[in-house]
Amino acid sequence: MAFNSQNKDQLLIAGGSRLVGRTPLTLDSTDILDLTTLRISAGPQMNARRMCSKAVNIGNGQVMIEGGWTGLNRPQGLSPVNPELFDIQSQQFRAMSSPAPRADNTLTMLGSTPVSIGGRLDTSSATSTVAKFANSQWANAQSTIVEARWSHRTIELGGELVVIGGRNGSAALSSTEIFNNSSVFAGASLVTARSAHTATRLQNGQVLVTGGENTASIPLSATEILAANGASVPGSTTVIPAPGQGSGTGTVTPGTGTAIPVISTMTPNSGPVGTVVTLNGTGFSTTLTNNSAEIGGIPATVTNASATQLTIVVPNGATTGPVAVSVGGQAASGPVFTVTTGSGSTGTTGPRPDILFIVPNAAPAFVPVAITGRNFGTSPKAFFNGTPSINIISLKLITLPFIGTVHELVTLVPPGATSGDLEVEANGQRSAGVPFTVN
Repeated sequence: MAFNSQNKDQLLIAGGSRLVGRTPLTLDSTDILDLTTLRISAGPQMNARRMCSKAVNIGNGQVMIEGGWTGLNRPQGLSPVNPELFDIQSQQFRAMSSPAPRADNTLTMLGSTPVSIGGRLDTSSATSTVAKFANSQWANAQSTIVEARWSHRTIELGGELVVIGGRNGSAALSSTEIFNNSSVFAGASLVTARSAHTATRLQNGQVLVTGGENTASIPLSATEILAANGASVPGSTTVIPAPGQGSGTGTVTPGTGTAIPVISTMTPNSGPVGTVVTLNGTGFSTTLTNNSAEIGGIPATVTNASATQLTIVVPNGATTGPVAVSVGGQAASGPVFTVTTGSGSTGTTGPRPDILFIVPNAAPAFVPVAITGRNFGTSPKAFFNGTPSINIISLKLITLPFIGTVHELVTLVPPGATSGDLEVEANGQRSAGVPFTVN
């Protein structure tokens, strides 16, 4: 927490944890960084060991440190810790009490008042209580947030506090709530449920929400923008209601941006390489090439697209992980897809097939295509942009100058196939794709 002492801009670094032997232990030590000289000196000792605490400069030459864990840094050894006040002039800490010590909460200034929202009262129980520091003491506010949560984020916006996402039990939250000194009301839902994310107030009054974790504790790359005063934001579907107006609604101004895609359901949710997966949701593009997808971070071929449904194929090399979709630069993370062994009923039994070249590289349906490569096995399958070929005309070994013995697979372009990657599946694996045009 930054402060100014003796006309010096300084930064207070308080607590944390370190290893003592093999045991992580919370700290009561502090350091002070001079922001002009970039020199660090030892600061005063706190009254309690703590880590993951929050701090705000409350003015009047004081810094409030609140929340956090104390004890051994492991679940059975941690407990929430009471706040304490740092006096900048005397360079001393003063122990304080609170209605209920908490951790993984937020501490935010609402005007000149520090406000602590949510968090955990132990290593498992979330709280919906709100505490305020006024008249030199902490006390619970009359209002509580609707949904108990921790690992959320809170931003002051327009004289109110916006509580964003977080976690309750095992589930990440998509809800937002608006807190002022007299009431709490629901805000708009996030596009992506998340906890341990960032929330940054931008100069234009909007809030940028990035990253975090989903319910499965898998890191997210999706971002979204919260807009104040009920105004829609190009490329966004989440709006913070204006002060006192109650619930917000998701809106996109037509013609000003691309809606953020949302994955609502996935069928199936497990399968081997080559499995066709159907994603239902909103915000997809009806133009096939405007959609891209990944499974566990590996690009997957999109074979069919509508505004509410995408069909993708589990790619070779995919591992268990979240399905992600990107449409026009807007990304969304969805459920976890479990990649099982093999393809269909056949497990991985040999090396990955490799396509060397194809002749021709453009043809209409029902025209033969010769695919030359290695490791085609005994029962290969060809896929044209995800569509399986309907017939294998021949499969044989041939010898080519300077290359050696390779497989030559002749198959027909299947009806309904579209331009895209041509792949061969063999030994329970798929080859890398080779561009093929269906004309």
